[in-house]
Amino acid sequence: MRKRFEWKRIMACLLTLSVMISCIGVNAAQIYTQQDLDGFNENVRLLSAFGLIDEGREAATTIKRGDFAAVMMKYLGYGEVFSTGNTFTDVPDRTSPIYSISQMGLMNGYGDGTFRPNDNISVEQAVTVIVKALGYEQMAQMKGGYPTGYYSCASQVDLFNKTSMQPEDTLTYFNLVQMLVNSLTAELVETDMRGGFSISDETWLSTRLDCEKRKGVVTAAQGVALNESGSSGNNTITIDGEVYEIEGDYSYLIGCYTEYYVNSDGKIIYIVEKRTDRQEFLAEDIIGYEGKTYTVESENNKGKKYRLSQDNYIIFNGTAADNITEEDMCPKYGKVTLVDNDNDNRYDVVMIESFDVYVVQSINQTDKKIYHKNAYGNALEFEQIDDDDLKVVNSEGKRLEFEQIPSDSVIRVAFDKDKKKAKIIVSTDTVKGTVTRTSKEGTYAVVDIDNIPHKVIDERVDLSTLSAGKNGVFYLDSEGMIADFVNSENVYSYGYLMGAYIEEDGETLGLTIFDSQGTKQYLNALDKITIDGLKRQKPEQVISLLKKGNDSVQKTVIRYKCNNEGKVKEIDTPYNSAQNMNALPQNGESMDSLKLIYSGSGRYFEQTHNFAGKLNLDNNSILFSIVGDNTEDYKIRKMSEIPDDTTFNVQAYSDGENEFYAKALFSDDRVVRFGKEVIGVISDVLLGLNEDDEPATIIKFHSKYYSKELCMETELAYPFPYNSAQEPTYEVSVGDIVTLKVDGNTAREVTMVYKNDEGLFPSGPKYANLGDGGIHYIYGSVYSLEKGFINITQKDIEMKGAPSIQEVESVPASSFTKVLKCTGTGRRKEVVQATTADIIDYKTAGNACSKVFISMDWQYPNIMIIYEE
Repeated sequence: MRKRFEWKRIMACLLTLSVMISCIGVNAAQIYTQQDLDGFNENVRLLSAFGLIDEGREAATTIKRGDFAAVMMKYLGYGEVFSTGNTFTDVPDRTSPIYSISQMGLMNGYGDGTFRPNDNISVEQAVTVIVKALGYEQMAQMKGGYPTGYYSCASQVDLFNKTSMQPEDTLTYFNLVQMLVNSLTAELVETDMRGGFSISDETWLSTRLDCEKRKGVVTAAQGVALNESGSSGNNTITIDGEVYEIEGDYSYLIGCYTEYYVNSDGKIIYIVEKRTDRQEFLAEDIIGYEGKTYTVESENNKGKKYRLSQDNYIIFNGTAADNITEEDMCPKYGKVTLVDNDNDNRYDVVMIESFDVYVVQSINQTDKKIYHKNAYGNALEFEQIDDDDLKVVNSEGKRLEFEQIPSDSVIRVAFDKDKKKAKIIVSTDTVKGTVTRTSKEGTYAVVDIDNIPHKVIDERVDLSTLSAGKNGVFYLDSEGMIADFVNSENVYSYGYLMGAYIEEDGETLGLTIFDSQGTKQYLNALDKITIDGLKRQKPEQVISLLKKGNDSVQKTVIRYKCNNEGKVKEIDTPYNSAQNMNALPQNGESMDSLKLIYSGSGRYFEQTHNFAGKLNLDNNSILFSIVGDNTEDYKIRKMSEIPDDTTFNVQAYSDGENEFYAKALFSDDRVVRFGKEVIGVISDVLLGLNEDDEPATIIKFHSKYYSKELCMETELAYPFPYNSAQEPTYEVSVGDIVTLKVDGNTAREVTMVYKNDEGLFPSGPKYANLGDGGIHYIYGSVYSLEKGFINITQKDIEMKGAPSIQEVESVPASSFTKVLKCTGTGRRKEVVQATTADIIDYKTAGNACSKVFISMDWQYPNIMIIYEE
């Protein structure tokens, strides 16, 4: 009995499996090759360019009747729905394209009053609709009607070209898209007034889309051309000598045979790259070039040969070139691309990208110069190159401005032969580590950094400095090759010297330095160190030199070096001063030693990254600033944190030959001039006198930029947003959120955003934008703290329950520049320093949870005030 039971169970399983297999349609098993999918994706892009379909569906997706109706109505160009008296019981939406296609007579419903929009549509049903749309309905009826007559007409107009389907199959998106592309060039049927019909010369492409399909070879694009006479400008492409306007960079198609679609205005709507033999080689893989033949490394380590045609075109760094040497044909760094546009195994176009590699010391934005660290070279000059012909990108290909090239970056630079066009690829990649192995790979030296191999640009790096065990910073180009190395003991650090003293042992020099990471460091020095070019200086001598002729050690920006044990071995202070900017280096220092290049009041312009229109900065510039009244209250500021169009007292320092690039800056943020509006909280309100010795309201104001006492221009604050036609009406008090503009020690245009005493938002909403500066704010209760995010809601949780995800605003807890807390009531109310750890959420404390006010620049939180109520 047991064996019979098992046999029955096996038979039941087999029966179930057979039923499951029978339910799987042919389309579910459809397998498309990569070539099929490439063609499908090209077709989708083409139809999408004409606005005929939407992208996003997979090739094997089966098409429902309702979806097919929507696709066909869009394809036919009908955006409005036809009115109809007939309805389908399973299509309640009267605006559905189903009613439009039914009214046109292209698709019908069923006898039971349904349309069945969720049923799969078969190939023969879809073919019938497309054939009707092309005007072949009468001819199809004469050939036998549905479905054979329609299939015959479809075959006549090549509707099935490159499809893979049978009439009874369920239609897939792959086959639908291919049939729609085929129908673009099918000749349409015209019907005369007597009911007769004839096949015309017009197509769906020429009538509905007003376009013509053409073919040809791309001879110029985006300023790159096969020859000088064929040169085209930006946003143009030249095909077989005819210039067309087109958006985008198609220079990669130079020399390629293409198909393209042009409208009656002569504008290309879509361009297709036809399959041509295109080979691309990295410079390091090229073995040699001789007799119009490249020899390139192959997988079997044997050189593979690529022969050029007798009449070939050469494009060198983006420009057609005739005066090319064999050395030019084999770049040291870069790549070579070969194009055979007639498939005769001879390459007709050679595109060479040849780069030189440099390590940036600084840039001169005004004169468009790059100073580099390669001793034998002069500054690279780009002033003669038009902006449109100078392309600067990062390693990922993102476009950069010239002034965004940072110091210590590694750049690949490609000039054309006449130096009228250039491309710069900027890499800021560095690796810190230890050399674990050195070797050789072809013509390149290879250095393993912590067991990870990197090729070396040997003309930029002294290979003798890269022996095993060497530790330091390695600077990499965009291809990951080592372009510079700085031994860890030879790396300068930047800091702000806060003090120097002799330790209690009476022998050791101690230094207090605010470093470039924002940390106050207490460092000891070696017994004897180098300072400002003077070697072997003892602690007493160092302190004397740091006093600069004054009674105490002078606080200033410095450069310093430490040994592997962290002890200071060298100090470099500025060799000039604000009182004597023209002072020259002394005691053996060079012009590359640290120097003051600017001192005074400077207005910062964010867009051009400079102060006073003359002092250039980049994202690597270090800004040391005082943010409070205590002289030891220092902070490191990112350049992105400096408020635009604001004037500061600033001192700028450089250690390079460029006099206009600031490596490090120092600013006393307590002296800030009139600029854009800022938002912050009031921590104290006093009565005092203004500059004219008249009674005035003095406020202690905290923004993300600074904390300082300000004299209000008016006694009361304006309603938010500021309007000069309104009268100021609000008294300010501790905990109030205001916006204002700082002019020296005066607060102008003070406006009330949130009045803590009254829980009042004068502007109405608790979410708002502030002016044109991209500042907006959020106010609410902290519902929860989860995975580093603060979840804020304005919902009355006690009365209305937990908030939904739509009722919560989340901000990362780690993203705030400043966090403050407002505690107490009445005269005991105060604003104190806080952290996000002081927040109490609703899930923990119920209604006693924290209320928070958060100010944001665009999407970036910058200051948060926690209210304990």
